[in-house]
Amino acid sequence: MVPTVTLFGKDVQHVFPAPGDYRVTLTITTSAGDVDSSSDVVSVDPAPPRPEVSASPPTGTTFEPMTFDAKPGATSGPILSYEIDFGDGSPFGVSATGDFTHTYTSAGTYTVQVRATGPVATSAWIPLSYTVVDPPPPAVSISGAPPATIDVPFALAGVENLGSGPIVGWNWTFSKVGGGPAPAPTSGQNVSVAFAETGVYQVQLEAVGPIVSTTVTRPITVQLPPPPSVLSISASPNPTAIGVPVSFTATGSASVVGWSWN
Repeated sequence: MVPTVTLFGKDVQHVFPAPGDYRVTLTITTSAGDVDSSSDVVSVDPAPPRPEVSASPPTGTTFEPMTFDAKPGATSGPILSYEIDFGDGSPFGVSATGDFTHTYTSAGTYTVQVRATGPVATSAWIPLSYTVVDPPPPAVSISGAPPATIDVPFALAGVENLGSGPIVGWNWTFSKVGGGPAPAPTSGQNVSVAFAETGVYQVQLEAVGPIVSTTVTRPITVQLPPPPSVLSISASPNPTAIGVPVSFTATGSASVVGWSWN
C-alpha cells in the first residue's frame, strides 16, 4: 500500500511512486475558521518501454545461427513483448522474453532494430549495426592406412582440420594412374572402397562448404595379398611311439585356403 502524503500550501508538487489511480483531496480553512474540501482522481500511467539489444557473437558468420538479446533499459517501464527486424528482409520476430535466433545467408552490415510494447505504449525502434562475414573455406585432409590390398575393402576418412569452415558435404572420386578400372564415385565423410587392380590410384576428396569448396588428393598404392605362410606346426604326443596316432596342428595366415601334409 502506498503511504498517505500530506502537503501544505496553495500550489504543491508530488511524484507518484507507482502507476495506478490516486485520490487527491484538498482541504482548506478560512480565516473565519470554516473548513471545506474537494477531491479528484489522478491516473498515473506506467513509464513507457525503453528496450536495449545486444548480439552474440559480436560479429556474425553466414549460415551459422546467432542470437540477439533484447531487454528493458535502465529507465524502462514494464515490457510485455519485443519485436525485432533483422534487417535482411526476413519476417520480423516476436518474443515475450526478448530472445531471438537468426541465420544470415549473405555477408554485409545489417541494421537490426528492436521495439517493445508495454501496457499502454510501444517504443520507437532501437537500432543496432551488425556485421556478418563469410566463413573460411573447408580445411581437410584424407586419412587412411595404405597400402591397400586388391579386392579388399579399404577405409578412407575425411578429416576436418583446425580452422576449417563449415562443411555440408563430402564427395570422393578415384582414378588409376596410367588408366584402368577405378571405384565409382561416392559420398560421405567416411567411406570404404575396393580396388580391382594393383597399382597407384589418385583419391580425390571434395569438401563442400556453404560458400566455397576445397579439394585435396592423395595417392594410394594397391598391392596383391601376401602369399600364404605357415606360422607354426605342433604335434601331440611328441615324442611318441610306434602305433600311436599323432595329431598335427598348423597355424597359418588369414589368406590360407588349403592345406597339404607330407
